[in-house]
Amino acid sequence: MKMINRIRYNFFQFCLGLIFSYGGWYGYQHLNYLDDVRITNPPIRAFEHLTTGFVDDLWFVNWVLFTGAIILLGVLIGYRWVKDTGLISGLAIVALIEVAFFQRGVLDEYFNLTWFMAFLAFAGILNELWNGRHGHDGLR
Repeated sequence: MKMINRIRYNFFQFCLGLIFSYGGWYGYQHLNYLDDVRITNPPIRAFEHLTTGFVDDLWFVNWVLFTGAIILLGVLIGYRWVKDTGLISGLAIVALIEVAFFQRGVLDEYFNLTWFMAFLAFAGILNELWNGRHGHDGLR
């Protein structure tokens, strides 16, 4: 019952943990997706590959999956510092995704609104870190 109350109390963070975990799993299914010539028209410029090519690489996908696991663990065990550590890592992840897809969607010719969704996620995580329930660690 305590765990269900923790999930209810930290529902936004719990959903973020699930989303990051799913994003990592999805990334495993689509490694090097942006390198496919059906997605990114050749020739891929070196600068473009450097600034956007990492979002479908194994190290980035591992980071996303690990971040989701940390957030979920923090929610389930009820320690705010664990959850906040995951949220800070998630903030860095969505910032990198935002920059990468802003370049692809706005500066290059590829239509993509991922950068806008990443901006909303960034704002939501930042709001949670600033205005979250810092008075107590949730229900233990």
